Amino acid sequence: MFLLPGEQTYLHLFEPRYKQLLHDVLSGNRVFIIPYVQDGRTTHLGTRVKVRKVVKTYVGGESDILIEAVEVVRMLKLEEQLENRLYPGGVVRNLRLQSEEAVGSELLEQFKEFELNRGNTREGYDYLPTLDLYSIASSLNLSAEDKYRLIQLSFKQKQQFLVKQIEYLDLLHAQEDQVFKN
Repeated sequence: MFLLPGEQTYLHLFEPRYKQLLHDVLSGNRVFIIPYVQDGRTTHLGTRVKVRKVVKTYVGGESDILIEAVEVVRMLKLEEQLENRLYPGGVVRNLRLQSEEAVGSELLEQFKEFELNRGNTREGYDYLPTLDLYSIASSLNLSAEDKYRLIQLSFKQKQQFLVKQIEYLDLLHAQEDQVFKN
């Protein structure tokens, strides 16, 4: 799992170490990190998340929770188990993802058209005040691997990557329409 800032997802916690982690997080009103694992190996990036809501707690101590990504972090040190705890921990550094640069007109126009074609917006809606690269990426439902790849690109490359993703999704949508018509 790799989440971009603002993205939310549900987790089902059942292992003793993660039940303990949830208890500690809720007791201290803290956040925790979800490292990104690719091909069975922990990468150097992860996501700092906060618990938005405990949806359900089961008799055996399992929990369903809603989490929200706060920021992407670089993991500098990771220990498999913290002292006196069952769960792992380490040292992280926040990555500065937001750029002072505005989203380029090509990406902005393609995204507006993409949203309009799917009925997610209306004609003339102004995206400029709130739109950034990561809100666009979140709207495209990228895979964890694509988000991980996106984070590591330059600002210009990120925009090109997202334009290509929109073009790809538009192609898929056109093919689905063609299949439906046939």
